[in-house]
Amino acid sequence: MKDKKYLQALANGLGITDTKSLSVIMGPDELKDTLSGLKARDYDDGKRLITLHTHTQASDGQLDALSYLKNAISYKNKYGYQTLILGVTDHDGLGSLPTIVKEVSQNPNRYQGIRIVLGCELSLIHFDTTMLRPIDFEILHYGINPFDQEYNQWFCDLRKLRQQALPQIFEFFHQKYPNDDFSIEEFLAQNPLMKNGFGNYLVYITPQYLCSKIKETSQHPFIWDYFRRIGTILADNPKIAFWHTLDDVITQFKKHGFGFLSVAHPYRIQLDGKISGSGPDFLYRFLTTLHHKGIEGAEIFYANLKQPLSASFDKLYTGGTATTDSDYWVKTILDFANNYHVIKTGGTDSHIPFLGSRKKQILEQLKQLWNEYKPLVREGYRILNKEVTLGLPAPCMPPETTYKDTGIGSAYGTGAHRIFDFFGGIFDKIQLGPMGKTYPETKYSPYVSDLKPNPFLLPLEKLAEQGLLSEKTLTDIYNTTKTDGKISFDSVEKNYEKALKAAYKNSKTKLSYDDFIQDIFNQYTKQTDANYITDLQVKIPNDTPDLNNNLFLKGYSLGSPADAFCPHARNWHFPVFNPDLLFTQDGQLGPAGQVWYNIIDKIMATAKGGLRIDHYIAFVNPFVVSDTNPDDCGRLYSSPNHPVLGRFAKNSIEQFGDITEKIILNCAKKHNLTVQDIYTEDIGSRPAELDSVMERFGLGRLLVAQFAEPTDWQHMYHLKNAKPNDIAVLDTHDTPSVQMFFDSLSPDRKVQFAWMLASDLRFHYNDDLKQLPQLVRMQWGALLASPANRIQAFFTSWTGQIGRYNTPGNPDKWTLRCVSDFEYTYFKNFARGLAYNPFDAIALAIYARGDEFYQQNEDLVHRLRQAEEKLYHLVQEL
Repeated sequence: MKDKKYLQALANGLGITDTKSLSVIMGPDELKDTLSGLKARDYDDGKRLITLHTHTQASDGQLDALSYLKNAISYKNKYGYQTLILGVTDHDGLGSLPTIVKEVSQNPNRYQGIRIVLGCELSLIHFDTTMLRPIDFEILHYGINPFDQEYNQWFCDLRKLRQQALPQIFEFFHQKYPNDDFSIEEFLAQNPLMKNGFGNYLVYITPQYLCSKIKETSQHPFIWDYFRRIGTILADNPKIAFWHTLDDVITQFKKHGFGFLSVAHPYRIQLDGKISGSGPDFLYRFLTTLHHKGIEGAEIFYANLKQPLSASFDKLYTGGTATTDSDYWVKTILDFANNYHVIKTGGTDSHIPFLGSRKKQILEQLKQLWNEYKPLVREGYRILNKEVTLGLPAPCMPPETTYKDTGIGSAYGTGAHRIFDFFGGIFDKIQLGPMGKTYPETKYSPYVSDLKPNPFLLPLEKLAEQGLLSEKTLTDIYNTTKTDGKISFDSVEKNYEKALKAAYKNSKTKLSYDDFIQDIFNQYTKQTDANYITDLQVKIPNDTPDLNNNLFLKGYSLGSPADAFCPHARNWHFPVFNPDLLFTQDGQLGPAGQVWYNIIDKIMATAKGGLRIDHYIAFVNPFVVSDTNPDDCGRLYSSPNHPVLGRFAKNSIEQFGDITEKIILNCAKKHNLTVQDIYTEDIGSRPAELDSVMERFGLGRLLVAQFAEPTDWQHMYHLKNAKPNDIAVLDTHDTPSVQMFFDSLSPDRKVQFAWMLASDLRFHYNDDLKQLPQLVRMQWGALLASPANRIQAFFTSWTGQIGRYNTPGNPDKWTLRCVSDFEYTYFKNFARGLAYNPFDAIALAIYARGDEFYQQNEDLVHRLRQAEEKLYHLVQEL
């Protein structure tokens, strides 16, 4: 048994014989095994958080021992971790450890998934003849027996020495500066930890206090020098004892007999003014000395680093080359750790309830600011008269956490809640994409799906909450290997089939399996208030009730003519309803028309935010291709000379709108949807009748900015030429993101787009505008500045995530998913100018509307810029 003697010593201290109740405690040998081979990412991978450096009220933390444990449980549950490994390492004392050991030994089941490492952060000083000043630093002792009375007394003695030292220090300064107003009572009132002898940082806080009180600034360097020499033969009062020496620590550690030592946050060791010569060279020798003295580890993965050290670590740890002083400092420490094969420990140095890294803490602060500023964004949308849609298909929704990931997204799951929590208020609607069942033979394309719901899009975590799915089944799925930001349909199909069959069995329902899936879907759909735009695929679903082959046109299938995506006509092999069966002679719905109406009716029933119509052109004048001869093709309703299609040619422009009027709009009226809730995808080769039909019924065109010809100022897709009822679109599921689009352009093409966008926004052109961040921000600005009242963008352009959902002709499609840490991704790209910055985009759009409009809303622009600056300032710390 690992750590047998150690655990027995703890049991003896508790007065018990059985060590099994100490399962929550992780001994030093087990800790070494756990840390072996870990990388930086392993300390917080979403499934497990390891932080071996935290504090309680026993020194300078905010929580007492029992509150610390309660907070650990809450933190684990809130952020979805399976395991927390926490080192309790108070400064120069073991005060919280006995209470923690007693609590977890009495209630081990309460702390399942939590492991506690008993430790301490020891304050040390090092001085030799080569140094100008002593170095104060800290060592972490892991695997402590807190019931060792001698070890406890050793710390108590140090604290007493500090308590005795402070009056002597103040007396010295009172004698030297009798006319200045400062007192030990005031100092201790401001720094209560010092009363009990805690805080090696007294040598930093005390001179700050004294310098604030002593008027003669020329004396301030002397004051600092006094404290830098405390604890050495160079001190003004060498009798003042304030530190442990390295040799003293090693001697006491060996007496204690348990655990190992690790250098705390080596990146923060201060050498300025303490040595002569190269800092990195000295640091390497110093760390080597510590290692030879018996210190086995170093806190390499210190998660509380500030800039620029944080950036240097990220750069050097991933193989970058050192170029700055900060880089060389970090490189020295990494080289030492690798060359001497030290135990690489890591921690967040948390003094507050938040146990995560500094980056994670900053992210929480950013999210709080972000939520505070959302009303500003809404105010901007209102002034610009904009309805904003986020394109985020249901399978692309993120997981609840990095660990709690079933492999695919759901519009009704906890991952969708995260999207609404973060981006809610920045968008009005979400465009989901088709929700029907998909199949492997079509690469799980949502646009070749059934009418019945896709079981992959059910949130398994909700089934577990309802008691229909065991936690073990769910945990097994969480533990399967996944690639963040990608859907592995093979794995999803296997896992979901097992899980849903188990849920069906546990439900004990009398419904069939398919009806059970439909019933669950209906429940979740009714429970959500989300403004989801559903998607009507152009392909007639195979499982449509009352569907038979006699309803379809014989010998021809739906396809597309040559266009920007393909140089020749394509046969999609989608069946086309026989025009003779769509309507009766008196204009009523025929058998095929009724089936089509029923399909749209079923989909619109869940369309709280509206309906997107895929390939709307096919509802006006579809392009069909012969199933036997690819050269035999044409428009179904406008090929009068075709030997087969000629009989379906329409005689008047009004007839081209029959399907729109009698099926789509009649169905929309039934569900209280207007033309402003209809989003028609009219991209592609446009038959002559299309614009007439759309204009007749007030349907807006889908204007994709990437399709604009920047040298043609009257081009249809130039967003400045949009009409109010149009939909201005940054990108779709079929196109690259705005960042990817501009990044792929030739230099000349970038200049052309930069000129166009600069003109739209009333900018004076300069060559800086052709840079990627400028092109991205200008395109967002032009989107909001356009006359279109409805605007859309796909989630990759919102967050700056790289990837494409559908690339025509590419077999690796429909697998893109929003990454689990999309908030972090968003803010990183916000800082780089590669994500949606609504504050900037709204401000640009207001300015683009003209001087009078700008002057009317100048106050809002200033408030937007202030919010942007506050976010930008904080995001730099990421």
